[in-house]
Formats: sequence, structure tokens, C-alpha cells
Amino acid sequence: MKGLITAAGKGTRSGLDGKFRKEMLPMYDIREGKTVLRPIIDLIINRMIENRIEKIGIVLNPDDSITKTYLAREFPQVELMFQEEPLGYGHAVSIARDFIGKDSFILNAGDGVILNRKMYSEMITDASAGNVNVLAGFKTDHPKSYGNVEFSSMGKVIGVTEKPEHPKSDVALCATYVLESEIFKCFEKLSVSNELTPAINELIAINREFRFHLIPAEEWISVGVAEKYSGTLQRSLDFCKYGLKKQ
Repeated sequence: MKGLITAAGKGTRSGLDGKFRKEMLPMYDIREGKTVLRPIIDLIINRMIENRIEKIGIVLNPDDSITKTYLAREFPQVELMFQEEPLGYGHAVSIARDFIGKDSFILNAGDGVILNRKMYSEMITDASAGNVNVLAGFKTDHPKSYGNVEFSSMGKVIGVTEKPEHPKSDVALCATYVLESEIFKCFEKLSVSNELTPAINELIAINREFRFHLIPAEEWISVGVAEKYSGTLQRSLDFCKYGLKKQ
């Protein structure tokens, strides 16, 4: 399995102007039994490495010199790819087709992470053991604001929709997915491939199996919105304090 991180956006909703990208915004994490402050992209890479994912690719904006410099210093083994134009999340993923090849991969948006390491690992283990795709999500009172997961009466994933006007459930997608390389063929079938959710729906339509992991809402953090950043930072610190108490 390989790892892929998409971090090509400018982060304007995060209150940034493009010089400093949202994937470099700091969050608290536990390292060697201590609470430390690291860029959120560092947390994501660290979780992939902990799960023995040796080949990690990251899609950046070519003008993002700060992130490139940080990665070159801290993670020189990662492979960088560049999205020359802001053509959407799905397009950023499709850039990595040659890098992924025929392998399955864990895909993580660069502005969010599952704090709970055990749950992150369980997604990877589940996908590897069953040769399936895995989605994660959390319950929310505001499903219109997120990617939304639709379930059958038996609890099977039957569709995903990006910020729907009429949500099918109260479950929002985490921007962490384990996917088969078949997803790239699904991009080809779509007339517009700038989003990920239509490609996921295409995989569902051809009967590829999807499993779902429910994450406690407080254990998914995202730095996508400026007004919520301080609260998100505090949640990462609270989770670290809780984790250290359990050690």
C-alpha cells in the first residue's frame, strides 16, 4: 500500500493568502511520550510511516516553497508532484496515477487528520485484509456542510455526495480514504473529474466493496476554516493530554 496526500490548495477559507499554506498550520501531537507542535501535514505523514507505508506521494502547488522546504528537510523520502492549475480535489488525486500504479493507497487531504492512531491503523488493516475500499466519517448536526455518506438499510455504503442540499444521513466524510487503484479508471469515465466523490460513486456502481469506519467527531480535525482554527488547535491538545494519561 502507498500513501497519497493532497495539499495543493491555497487555503483562502483558512484566512491564508497563499504564501503560507494550510497544511503547514500547527497542531499538537504525541511524539516519544511528549506533546509537541507540528504542521498538520507532519501528523499525516507520521501516521503513514507508523503504519509501514514506505512510499508516500504529496501533491503540492508549484509555488508552495515553504512546504517544499519543510518536506525536503524533514521527509526527504517523499515524492512530490505538482498541480499546476487549481482544477479540484479529484484532479489533484488523478495526478498521482503513475505514482500509485496498481497499488491500493491511503489518501489524506493535507488539511485534516484522524487524531486516533489506532483508528487510522484499523482503516489500513481492514482494507489490506479484505482487499476493499474504506471510508471514514463522523456524526454531525450540520451534514449539509460536508461530504455526506448514504447507507442502505443494512448499513452498507451506497453513495457519497459533496455538501448535499438534502443529506441522506447525519454522517460526514473524513478526508481520509483507503482506495483501490481502480479509482483512476473511474476518473476516466467521468466527463468532469475535478471532484473525488463522483469517482467513489462510480466505484460503488461497479460493485466494488466499501467498508465504513465511524470516528468520534472530536477525533477528526481539519484546519479548513479560519473561524474554527483556535478550537481545532485546542482539540488536538486535549486529545494529546488524554492520550498521555492513558500511557
